[in-house]
Amino acid sequence: MRLSEQQNRIERPWWTKEIVAPLMLEVARLTPEVTWDAENLHTHGLRAACSVYGKTRNNETVGLTFTFDGGVLSYDTGEVTHRFAPGTLGEINGMNNVSAPVESVDTLVDKVNEQITELNTQTDEPV
Repeated sequence: MRLSEQQNRIERPWWTKEIVAPLMLEVARLTPEVTWDAENLHTHGLRAACSVYGKTRNNETVGLTFTFDGGVLSYDTGEVTHRFAPGTLGEINGMNNVSAPVESVDTLVDKVNEQITELNTQTDEPV
């Protein structure tokens, strides 16, 4: 069954279990250098976001944050707007985060690899 077909039949309370969990199994398979903690997936905040974290071989944390709205699974791209002022409920709940629809697992793997590269660059920089 295609991801879009699954998204159309999922009810909101179960999207973490029925979409994110199997998606993260595939992300984990494609990122063997990361140990993922994707067993207990819960939503948080006003966006009802679901964050999934993993540890690299260097014990650095990487993660993906998902939202499900209008039958569309999206992930946070890492970009941030300034729509909500610092300290407001919108800002605190991640509503300044830019999200994009999940169109492929490769996009998520690329996002994880970007985080790993950034962490490795920070580690290599002199203090």
